[in-house]
Amino acid sequence: MICLAVATPAAMPVLTILLSSAAASLGRWIQLHPEKILPRGAFADDGVTARIYRAQIACMGSFAVFAGTWSTVLGILVLTTHKLLLTRRTALVIGAALAIAAVIYVRREVSAQRRRKSGVPKVWP
Repeated sequence: MICLAVATPAAMPVLTILLSSAAASLGRWIQLHPEKILPRGAFADDGVTARIYRAQIACMGSFAVFAGTWSTVLGILVLTTHKLLLTRRTALVIGAALAIAAVIYVRREVSAQRRRKSGVPKVWP
């Protein structure tokens, strides 16, 4: 029982870093493969609903990439820095900057991909 009480606080930052990096990876996957979330042919190729769906996927995936990257970088930097206020604030700024860079990188990666054509011509207007 004593070993569990000692090991748990030490393992929590590592678990947080792993879960945050998984969230960032999931956000990237969501943006790269939106057709896996909704079946192929559910929207017309350039219909209004398809554009709304693509915007929702972009927002949701970008948020997941930002939050996951920021939390991962912040967790790593907090583990390696002292508990000074200046180093904590610097870790927050560095984490936010790297998270913004990750979102921009993933959005460019998604834009460079060729757009998939729908298998069904018109299902929703």
